[in-house]
Amino acid sequence: MLAARLQLRLRSNMRPHGCGALRRITAVIGIALTAVFPVGGVANAGDAIPGGTVDELLVLARQLNPELAAKALESEAALARASVAGALDDPMFRVAGETDRMNDDRFNKIVYSLEQEFPLWGKRHLRRQIAHAEAASVRNQQEIASVELDARIKTVFAQYWRAAREAEVTRDVQVLLGAVAESAQRRYAQGIGLQSDAIRSALERSRLDLAFAAVERSKRSARGQLNALLARPPGAPLAEPVSLPLQPSADMLDMDRLLDRARHNNPMLASASHEITAAEDSRRLAEKNRYPDISLGVGAIDRENGPAGLMASAGIRVPLQWGLRKTEIREATLRAGAAQSRRDASLLQLQGGLEEALAGLQEVQQATALLTTSLQPLAQASYRSAMSGYQLGRGDVTAVLEAARRIQEIRLELLHARAEQQVLLAGIERIIGGRL
Repeated sequence: MLAARLQLRLRSNMRPHGCGALRRITAVIGIALTAVFPVGGVANAGDAIPGGTVDELLVLARQLNPELAAKALESEAALARASVAGALDDPMFRVAGETDRMNDDRFNKIVYSLEQEFPLWGKRHLRRQIAHAEAASVRNQQEIASVELDARIKTVFAQYWRAAREAEVTRDVQVLLGAVAESAQRRYAQGIGLQSDAIRSALERSRLDLAFAAVERSKRSARGQLNALLARPPGAPLAEPVSLPLQPSADMLDMDRLLDRARHNNPMLASASHEITAAEDSRRLAEKNRYPDISLGVGAIDRENGPAGLMASAGIRVPLQWGLRKTEIREATLRAGAAQSRRDASLLQLQGGLEEALAGLQEVQQATALLTTSLQPLAQASYRSAMSGYQLGRGDVTAVLEAARRIQEIRLELLHARAEQQVLLAGIERIIGGRL
């Protein structure tokens, strides 16, 4: 449709005004087509290289991680098993022969029967409840794996972001030291400086080259860990990290609020609760197994010299193994107690983890504020003062190099604090079973 409209407009403008007009019209059409249909076609969003933000990595991990896939299959298997729990056992088909003649190997009467046992006293309902509780516990195990994977990815992404920013800091300090080296060389050429100043400046830049290599190694290590968590090849490309996730508000980090969310959303606690339910239902089922079940049957009688007939039967399973029943009840009771103890221990562990993470967050936030508002401006002012004095012939290069090194250390400490803050927040999200 667009090509047709452009073609009509071209025809309407093709007047005998010379080739210049035609060239201008052609150029306009070319620009319009380039704007509408960019060169190389429309980019596919799925072809973009991941790694810029942690959210896109989390989405990929849920799609590609094999551990999550295995947990999902186990959960589906448990649900399939629960869907048939409580079903009747297969019926029993019997064939019986009878002879009324002495010393005769032939059967003159054959009975064909079909028997079905029917559990009573609500046993089938309890079996279904046990299976569904166990399936829910398996599903919680899948959620545990998902939460653990999210926390791991956020931790490694924070390390990846820190390494990328450390490389930037190192390059910035290299620029500062380049200015110092240039000043030292100029002063030495003018005969007012020492050769040792120029040498020390060069050595300091070489030290930064080693630091830069270490930073690149850390960055490659983080990239490899992220690819492993995403089930990608070790050398698969990752985009440069753009930014860290936004910090939660102060009210979201209230201890009572976080502990309440952990009680309701933590999959480990939920799994323990389902284990308690399954164990208690198993105890009730073991108690009901003391009561007998019935078996009903129908059959057909085939006689050799007489009329065919029908038969009906009824039976009862006699629960004589009292020791076995008592053992089953005791086992189920102990399992319920163990599951309750595990849940209580997990809750205490989560509470301790929250307190530790919040204390660490408070310490990191205080350090970040001190580095940002006080130490970093002072270090920058110290460097400018030392550099200015050195360029004017006052002092030596030692003060300048120390000031530049201090700027690097403070910026690296600030990056470490911000990355550590993300690690602590990831730990809190793992405990509460969801995002802040």
